[in-house]
Amino acid sequence: MSIPRNHHYVSQCHICYFRNKEDNYYYTYNKEINQYKPKPSEKTIFSEEDSNTRFHNGGLDHKTLEDELQLNFENNFVKYAENIIGLVAEQSKSDETILKSLNYIIRYGLIADVRSPHYKKLADDRINFLLKKTARKI
Repeated sequence: MSIPRNHHYVSQCHICYFRNKEDNYYYTYNKEINQYKPKPSEKTIFSEEDSNTRFHNGGLDHKTLEDELQLNFENNFVKYAENIIGLVAEQSKSDETILKSLNYIIRYGLIADVRSPHYKKLADDRINFLLKKTARKI
């Protein structure tokens, strides 16, 4: 069995909330060519090959981070998102339930931000800057 290497930096459980309910397609927008494009699945939306691959024990680990994200965040995303939607609509549940659900979604958002290509590039640029600055002084 092969291990998938097309990793999403925005989780599929989150992307699914943006499916067009009428035709079951996702619509993406390319700013460079000013064009909308329908996609039948979330497979290639917000994903990169090996985005969540890590170097571990002398080799590449394509699976551990994906599994941890799924276990700790993605499996319960729908539950907490629906809690918030329902609680806001009702406003009759306890504040503790609302706060717990909001706390979960905020933590999920922080993880999503760190996984984005923009953040990764920013982190890499900072490390490269520090390495170059330090190398000049040696």
